Amino acid sequence: MTEPNQVLQPPGVLLSTFTDATGQPVVFYIDPMDPNREKYQKLIHTHGGVVETDERMLQRNDVAQLSTYPWPDRTTIAFSFIDQLLKKGLMVYIDDYRLDAALAKKGPLHYDDNLDAANAVAQALAKKLKMGKTTKKFDAESDAYILEQVRMKPRFRTSHKFFEELAHHSLLEGHTGNSVRSRFRAHLEHKLQYVFKTDDFDNLILDEEGNRIAIPVNLAKTIKNRFSADDDFHLCDDIINHVLNTQDPDLLKFADGQYKDGYLNENKFSVLISFFDDYARHNPQHSSLSWRDRYRKFARVYGLQKYRDYYLRELKSKDGPQPMKNLTSRALKEKKKIENNVRRMKKAHDDAEVAAAAAVAAVANNGHLLGHPDHVLQLPHTQMDANAAAAVANLAVSAREASALDEEIGEVKNSNIHEALRNVGAEAGRVNIDDDIVHSGVRALADHSAIHPSLSGNPEDSDGDDFELAMKLEEESQDSLNGDAVYMPRNTTIDDMFNKHFYMNDSKDILDMVGEILRPLGPTDIDTVFKEFERLGLSRAFTAHILKVTSANAKSIHDFLVQLFQGFDKLLNPQNMLEHKQMNLADLLFPRNQNGFWIQEYDLYLRKGKYQKLQFQDEESLRERRAFLGLDE
Repeated sequence: MTEPNQVLQPPGVLLSTFTDATGQPVVFYIDPMDPNREKYQKLIHTHGGVVETDERMLQRNDVAQLSTYPWPDRTTIAFSFIDQLLKKGLMVYIDDYRLDAALAKKGPLHYDDNLDAANAVAQALAKKLKMGKTTKKFDAESDAYILEQVRMKPRFRTSHKFFEELAHHSLLEGHTGNSVRSRFRAHLEHKLQYVFKTDDFDNLILDEEGNRIAIPVNLAKTIKNRFSADDDFHLCDDIINHVLNTQDPDLLKFADGQYKDGYLNENKFSVLISFFDDYARHNPQHSSLSWRDRYRKFARVYGLQKYRDYYLRELKSKDGPQPMKNLTSRALKEKKKIENNVRRMKKAHDDAEVAAAAAVAAVANNGHLLGHPDHVLQLPHTQMDANAAAAVANLAVSAREASALDEEIGEVKNSNIHEALRNVGAEAGRVNIDDDIVHSGVRALADHSAIHPSLSGNPEDSDGDDFELAMKLEEESQDSLNGDAVYMPRNTTIDDMFNKHFYMNDSKDILDMVGEILRPLGPTDIDTVFKEFERLGLSRAFTAHILKVTSANAKSIHDFLVQLFQGFDKLLNPQNMLEHKQMNLADLLFPRNQNGFWIQEYDLYLRKGKYQKLQFQDEESLRERRAFLGLDE
């Protein structure tokens, strides 16, 4: 029996067809975290080879490991061996491509020693999030072709399916339907100027000389494949069933550990873009993007369970059920948001009064502690725990009107919230990363203004009508190619960000564990990131928000979490409570005016080319964000 880490003795000569001298397929192993795994796995499979996924296969003498870098105590073969084998089409000696195991670093890898690796992780995440985004650029010829096709089919210029089919034309090969549609909407639509006249069957109408007839764009109708009440009902019902089959029911409860009136907590629903791709294949009357938009803009606003019950109830009525769009609107949504904010602010103020009173009482009862300069406003530990619990309760209150902690782990939360949300930030320096690197990305939260200028009362930062801009920010910031990365709602609570696993983990090691996930020298599959972060106690919605804010940059992800936990430290500081310094949780989730961090407002400025409002972002951050949002196609 061979040892797992023995030095391999792979065959000396391999043929260019990935078969050995006996005609048997050559077997390779590539580590799942290797940045070049996906590329070479496809090449090997295409040319008849085999790539094993089980590392235990390395115990066999006839299995060679391909790698980008050397491994300690293990012989690996450079990927250039595969390149040369395919390029020359001749016999190639594998020994010439061995990587010296002595060059590999011993022991655990340190985050600050592997910034290049962090960048590789960021690039891999961005590639996964952008769902197969191509690097092929649009040129003048392709732009002219898109305009010409739209002019000949003007009624379909708002149709997702039209652009999906257009992407299969040879001149647009290498682009996706989504990227072609985005190109038209963002860069070409204003150049349309005219379209060609068509009949009711979308056939071109020609004049007496056989020429196409140009008409103004506003005279051409658009296709509107409207959603019916049946479409809405089945969408809501199918998503509810999908969530129940894929998520832990215990994580779908409200803050009190119960189902409110028998309803699931829809704020914790996790529905990835792949669901809508499959859904559109089985329900082709609408495209994947149309189904996704219907869910995001209407079903989530009205409530999936609420609409399901409404539909079943109204089937017995004379008029029957109405589509969701008739039951909700942006105006109603904005009104509800304002009402929720007012209610939350009032509750926050009341809780702050209670916390401050408790702190004052503690100081009064422990006046002897005030005589020493090292103990100014120092409270007993039990009192600090009480104040911390009050502050967290202050944040945990939301539109759900849930005030009780989960009974099963309530005591753990009361103690661990002080640890997890205070000590984690305070002890961030324990992570293996240079102080200069960490603190360069951790900036003070000096700007505590509202998230959006329309709410801050500053007319200089507002771009026209506040309501219209706010809605446009929400729509455009979420409608990007990287569909798995989505901003959280602005009324997010701590309960939406963390699940019960967060409070059961050793809170002082949270950032260490995050570093372990981000540290590997290779691409981290996006599903793995969601899974690992959820295991640490971060909700899928919070993970998606982190990726969106940081452009999936590994270094920025780490900096964001350090800054977030340090912000919690300030929130839980009794001194701040005494002085009524209330920091909104949204201020931490949506960091303003900081290089490398993005919010909906800045995405819109970037899309519109308003770089004067983005002077705090450096060139690298701007370039990375444009690529992340797919704006350079």
